[in-house]
Amino acid sequence: MIESRIRQVAEARGITTAYQLQVALGVVPTVAARLWQAKFTRISLETLDKLCEALDCETSDILVRVKGVQQTEQKESTAKSKTQSKGAPAKRKAAEATPRTTRAKSTHPPYMPAALSSGRRARHLKSGGTYVEPFLTV
Repeated sequence: MIESRIRQVAEARGITTAYQLQVALGVVPTVAARLWQAKFTRISLETLDKLCEALDCETSDILVRVKGVQQTEQKESTAKSKTQSKGAPAKRKAAEATPRTTRAKSTHPPYMPAALSSGRRARHLKSGGTYVEPFLTV
């Protein structure tokens, strides 16, 4: 597994926050935060070059292959964090149990404007519009 040591190298060079890393690299805040927290799966060569330039290091200093650690351990920890944060189904069930007030539904079909729904020709002509008979194919 490849491990990111960006934060350790940056702290050794005097960069102590993701914001300082953002300024040094000239990237958007989300990219800097993901790099700082090592929460990325891909990195562009351009960003890698900016990192090496800003931190005055080599790529082997910030990306290290760790033997013995399998990706399944990482997937398990990710799966655990996802299951812990899933409080939404319980909230949905509670919300469904409470009665909701709804608006009265419109009587006209959703594809037809309300002005044309009932007595459509008369109303449309009355409002000053031009009525065109629907074209039917058999």
